[in-house]
Order: sequence, then C-alpha cells, then structure tokens
Amino acid sequence: KNNIIGWIPQDPRNFLNPFWKINRFFKESFALINNHNDNSNFIDLDTFIEYYLSQVDLNYGDIKDKYPHEMSGGECQRVMIAFILSKNPNFIIADETTTGLDVSRQKKVIDLFKSIKKNNPELTIIFVSHDFGFLDHVVDQYLVMYGGFLVEKINNKNRLKESKELLHPYTQDLLSRLFDDDKEENYDELASSVDL
Repeated sequence: KNNIIGWIPQDPRNFLNPFWKINRFFKESFALINNHNDNSNFIDLDTFIEYYLSQVDLNYGDIKDKYPHEMSGGECQRVMIAFILSKNPNFIIADETTTGLDVSRQKKVIDLFKSIKKNNPELTIIFVSHDFGFLDHVVDQYLVMYGGFLVEKINNKNRLKESKELLHPYTQDLLSRLFDDDKEENYDELASSVDL
C-alpha cells in the first residue's frame, strides 16, 4: 500500500487537463498499481478504469472518449473522485465538495461518499467544509479550525445540539446558521478578528 494522500478540489473541472480524454487520466495510476502489486486483478487499462468509474456510478463506455468540457460539473467531480481512488490512497481530503449544489445534488454527493466508504472501509476521508448539515451525514467526528489552529474535537454528534454553550464561539456561530431560527451575525466579526 502506498502512502498517498488524495485531494478532491472544490472545482474539479479546473484540475482536469482540458486536452486529455478521460481514459488518459488513469494511465499513471494503472502503471503505479501494476508496478507495486504483482497480484493486480486488473488485466488491462480499460478494466481498471471501468472498475473505478463504477464506484462513482459512471459508465466507462459513455465517457471514456470525452474531454472534461464535454461533461457536467457533477460528472467531472465523480471522475476526479474515481481518479483519486485509483491511486489507492490512505487518506482523501475533500475540499468543499457540496459548494454551490442544490439539495438534491447534495444528497447524491452524500450517497456517493457513503458508498465509497462502504466499498473502502480502511479509507479515511477528511471533509473540509463549513456546512454542518452536509457533514452530519458523512462524518464520524468533527475537528473545528479557527485562525489556523485546531480549537475543537467533537466525537459525539449529540454534543453539537445538547452542549452548544460549551463549544468554542466560532463553532457556536457555525451551528447557529444551521439550527437556530434567530441566526446571530457574529460570523464576519469572528472571522475577521482572529488573534494570531
């Protein structure tokens, strides 16, 4: 197993080479797997790509000859996730994966990551997000950063609702945007007054 950290950027379309067809992205991963694993189950590149695209609910035959600009944003995101999975990483860092998505598309992303975790139980996924609503569906624990420092570790999700007053002020403010009807306007003030 390689010590690889995969990164899923906020806008994958900007990170997929616009001059490469989808099948070309996976050639390096295929060579990496074959060079480090004598018992690889993948006979050829097509089988390899098809396997990883199926994990993100994409049909290889439909997109193998497409360029990134010929696919939707959601398809590009899933191709990027499949590409990262194909490198057999220990960790994946997913940066704001639901930014700009409506509720129905967010649900698809949630279901996708649940499926990925089910198929890869040893994989650790770190989600970078301000959206506690999304995170509530996909994480086991929360780590809250403020001013570049880790200020809070929350293992029990119930603590978010039951002991809110004991949390860091920044965490409280993030949560007020999710749970409270009377949302406080402290976020901008907190974000701009970090004591470094």
